[in-house]
Amino acid sequence: MIRILIGMDVHECNIYITEMEHNANVNEQYEIRNDESSWGDFREIYLSKYPEISLEVSTSGKYVAGKVRDMGFSIHLAYP
Repeated sequence: MIRILIGMDVHECNIYITEMEHNANVNEQYEIRNDESSWGDFREIYLSKYPEISLEVSTSGKYVAGKVRDMGFSIHLAYP
């Protein structure tokens, strides 16, 4: 199984998402709102794909890390 890697650039109102393969090929880049509806959509798309998610630790990033972990995802935090 090819695992998906997801990088998140978290801001207060928006999150920029980059989906990649392990060989660093970018599959998709897009933006979602930082709201419950968008998080529900994100969960529906990715939970069954077992992605590895990483994001930078920041004030918003800490909140998102907890949210993503609580949804059942594997999360990795990066320090700037």
